[in-house]
Amino acid sequence: MKRNDRRKALTTPYEDFLDKQLKSPRACVAYLNAALDQDDDEAFLLALRDVARAQGGLSRLSQMAKIHHVMGLKLTVTHEQDHKFSRAA
Repeated sequence: MKRNDRRKALTTPYEDFLDKQLKSPRACVAYLNAALDQDDDEAFLLALRDVARAQGGLSRLSQMAKIHHVMGLKLTVTHEQDHKFSRAA
């Protein structure tokens, strides 16, 4: 086996690893909260994109939101006046 072939076999794209980690709802919450703690809208939006991708895409998240709505649950993201995202109370 060539040296370059061994390196390729030992590495995993970070998106694959992250997607596996973000299959857990608790991991998603922690990941989004960590992004919110950065106080950076772009960081939060990137984290939200990562969660959406890991959960099967935006259409899958939309389906889940509809199911939660029927069950009487809400998924909320609030947007404050100063254009910063914050945790819902």
